[in-house]
Amino acid sequence: MSQPQVDLTKLRAQLAVLDAGSIRALLDLALDELTPDAMARVFKNHVHLERMRMTQVVPRTLLEEVEDFHSRALRGEFYEVLHHRHRGPDESRGTQVFHATFGRLLQRCVDAPRAGVERELRSAFDLLFDLMRQIDECRDDIVSCADEGGAWQLGVDWPAVIAAWCPCVTATSTLGDYRAAVADVLDMMASAERNRVQ
Repeated sequence: MSQPQVDLTKLRAQLAVLDAGSIRALLDLALDELTPDAMARVFKNHVHLERMRMTQVVPRTLLEEVEDFHSRALRGEFYEVLHHRHRGPDESRGTQVFHATFGRLLQRCVDAPRAGVERELRSAFDLLFDLMRQIDECRDDIVSCADEGGAWQLGVDWPAVIAAWCPCVTATSTLGDYRAAVADVLDMMASAERNRVQ
């Protein structure tokens, strides 16, 4: 189904009022959609793309990218405390980068073809879910959240995630394991989110 044509003036006005974290997340998602030529045009005056030529002959798989992100998060690479607070839900740059990367990788898991790679895809989902659990358990070395922060701030589209995740679990679990996995994921959701997917 084709998408309606967007009024760029209205879109730019909407983008102008977004916070820095949302802009960072949108930019991270948009990078996957740019062709090399478009990337060169957009970034030519801001980033030295010639210094960023791909050195790996074989690109990393989605699971490898998620494993790397998970490891970096557990090492505290995104943990950065704001030393002074302004009004509003300010986030550190590290937290913004974490949110943007998490959102991009989760969306890639949702969009990925599942046939034949259900086990790998489930592992990628499970690693991202593990980070959400640890944030909710207040592991303060993953991200620095504002007061009453938690994984809910990641803005997960649970209906889309569950629709992509459940077939992977079905293909890789016994019935008992499936029920336990679903119950575990439902426990991560707020009650309003649970009502949307049950």
